[in-house]
Amino acid sequence: MLLRNTGGRLDIAVGRNNLGKFYHDVLPKLREIADVREEHPERMRGLIPPKPTFTAYLDYYKEALLCSAEVSYGKKTYPVTDVIDAAVGKTRLSPYYRDEEAERAYCNVLNRYFDLYDPSMKLMYTDKDDDKLFELLDHGIDELLDCGEVRMTVQFRNLKIRRRMPMKVGINVSNNLLDLTVTSEDLTVDEMYQILFQYRRKKKYIKPLDVSEAFSPMKWALEKLSR
Repeated sequence: MLLRNTGGRLDIAVGRNNLGKFYHDVLPKLREIADVREEHPERMRGLIPPKPTFTAYLDYYKEALLCSAEVSYGKKTYPVTDVIDAAVGKTRLSPYYRDEEAERAYCNVLNRYFDLYDPSMKLMYTDKDDDKLFELLDHGIDELLDCGEVRMTVQFRNLKIRRRMPMKVGINVSNNLLDLTVTSEDLTVDEMYQILFQYRRKKKYIKPLDVSEAFSPMKWALEKLSR
């Protein structure tokens, strides 16, 4: 971008590679604080690329979280992970109009929950990481929805967080000692012990011992401790 002051008027020249970012991000802010006049605006409209939109495809397979992500510019679609490949190869994204800054920011959000990458499949994933899965289900999906569209397979949709545990807790004080009684009609003694053990370790969630029998037909689930 080239700035030139000509008799009290500020002229701005923008290169073709930066047209999209300038028209989508910079120009609207300039119009709020200054009188902006475009030369040959009808000619420029045909050169401005569409604003990028993002879509994340989430899957769950053999206790691994899988994510394939795309960015679209109008009818043209590209893998978001091109940003990772470009950084490794020290190259720029192609074609020229792709918003590298926006794609990198979106890829950074994905990387919080999918910290591994397979370049041959253009796939981001996390392998058997309970903490990552809990974070994704607890608030990560909402964060991705703030950035774009999220699509899920049936296997991924079956992963859930139960906010309340099927337990009853009785508290009694006797001889200056706290007597705690935990009962449940749905949990075994071993499962209740596991819940209390994880709570003592200050874990935000517990993973049931036998999910298919104790809680639901899903293959895997996370249970968040009630406060």
